[in-house]
Amino acid sequence: MRSTPFVLATLATVALAGSVHAEGFAATLNTGFPLGMGVDLTYRLSPHFNVRAGGGLPAEREVNDVKFGDVKYDMKPKFGGVNAFVDWHPFAGSFHVSGGLVTFRDPWILAAPSVSSYKINGVNYAAHDVGTLSGEQRTQNTVAPALLVGWGNPVRPGKRLGVVFDFGVAYVGKLDFVLNASGPLANDAQFQRDLDAEQRRQGADHALYPVLKLGLSYQF
Repeated sequence: MRSTPFVLATLATVALAGSVHAEGFAATLNTGFPLGMGVDLTYRLSPHFNVRAGGGLPAEREVNDVKFGDVKYDMKPKFGGVNAFVDWHPFAGSFHVSGGLVTFRDPWILAAPSVSSYKINGVNYAAHDVGTLSGEQRTQNTVAPALLVGWGNPVRPGKRLGVVFDFGVAYVGKLDFVLNASGPLANDAQFQRDLDAEQRRQGADHALYPVLKLGLSYQF
């Protein structure tokens, strides 16, 4: 089941929360990208280092009018997954730099709304010849290394409630952009060459995805 990582993370949260009753352990309710809504667990190793891990609920959103090249698409990004980080607090305060792993759920579904024509690889094609233009965006690494910077320390001594914010990037490797057409031109050689060229233009051999997290923490 796709929700298994989140279920395991949630069970771990409940189990650890029930067994730890001292400062040095915290749970954080997060929202952001790519994990969406979820929970992180943080444990203090030293005044300068924490470890944290958690997950997010599987979810899907629809974003309209996302432009790739000269065509606008309705996109359905997927949220949810798991993450694990080591947090370095160089000044033993709130500022931190984090390295770790984060998962991405794909493919992201693309569908071009009906218009009079589509410009593909710089060439205009009538919509009735193209038919339905749809596709997917896929990442090579669904488990990706990530580097974040942020503010907040859920397990700072003497602190119960806090806010944690992180932003950074994850390396997802190759990014594939796949397009399909259902109309009369679907088997046309020139159209297929333009479609292939458009896919290569919108893809990437080495891609970075943003990672954002905003959470409310509670230290036990």
